[in-house]
Amino acid sequence: MVKKPIPSRIYLKNKVGLLKIMNIFNLPDESVAMTFYDYKKEAFFILQNDKRENIETIDEKNQPKITFHQSGIIKLTSKTSKNNNIDRITWKGKPFRKIKRPHRMMEVLLPSKLFRANKNFRDDRDIILDAITFPNKQLRITLFCTRKRFFNKLKDPHWVDTSECEYSRSLIRKNLVWTWVLRISRLDTGKPSDHLYYFIQGKIKWPK
Repeated sequence: MVKKPIPSRIYLKNKVGLLKIMNIFNLPDESVAMTFYDYKKEAFFILQNDKRENIETIDEKNQPKITFHQSGIIKLTSKTSKNNNIDRITWKGKPFRKIKRPHRMMEVLLPSKLFRANKNFRDDRDIILDAITFPNKQLRITLFCTRKRFFNKLKDPHWVDTSECEYSRSLIRKNLVWTWVLRISRLDTGKPSDHLYYFIQGKIKWPK
């Protein structure tokens, strides 16, 4: 029997406590799969393109899964349609072999309300993004992937130019380092969102 991979969990820590964000599954070929926690709420997860326009999804899962393949292809469980054709959403990203310096993979705008975590934190596997000292503004997570030998040369990086404040933690694999940067952007205005918005770096491949 093949054992299911044990996920790493990404949590947000604020004045309320420890809150759930996503699960991370490390696959054998260094591909990575991610699932947001299931919020059982229609249209809670909103996928956008690089112009901040919403991409209409159909048969949306309550817990969308995103797989970053070594080839650079990014597959979602969510589906979309074009010209009456329906298919799983696919992004064409950067192949892992071409990633050297920090490469932005995904951007996530967190909702104002998240679920409390009911599982114990594991020091050797899980990540806590600490927002206790952050001002009460829109939180976002920027996900980076970096070749390990380049990551080791980084010295206290400021990951995103538009950040007002940042807090980062990383998962280190054989050749790559995945970094979750919790931050507040100076470009975000207004109240924190009631939905989880996410944008994937790359070019969407529409159904044919």
